Amino acid sequence: MTEGIIAPIIIILIMILLLAGLRWMQNKHYSFTVRVLSALVGGIVFGAILQLIFGLDSEVIVKSNNWISIVGNGYVRLLNMIVIPLVFVAISTAIINQKAEDLKKSAITILSVLLITTAIAA
Repeated sequence: MTEGIIAPIIIILIMILLLAGLRWMQNKHYSFTVRVLSALVGGIVFGAILQLIFGLDSEVIVKSNNWISIVGNGYVRLLNMIVIPLVFVAISTAIINQKAEDLKKSAITILSVLLITTAIAA
């Protein structure tokens, strides 16, 4: 019984140590690109080691993955929250900075593409 509990706890503690390593890299002013690539490589290596030790459909992996996925899902949801306003601001800025003649041409092109794709979809 305790074996089924201890292994996921150890795996989660290792995951927390990996996250602490990323925090340490941030404090040492490593670039964002280096931190993201380090996290990617570290995650791949960590996952591969777990698969080698416990196997593909191990109950330990399933239990650990339920907890580890909280971090991954939270990261993806935060990215989604940032993308929509960023795209809106980028489009708004592009429209505001256009000249009147270019704006008319862009509006006609956008409406044409919208109508054509709607007609194809119908």
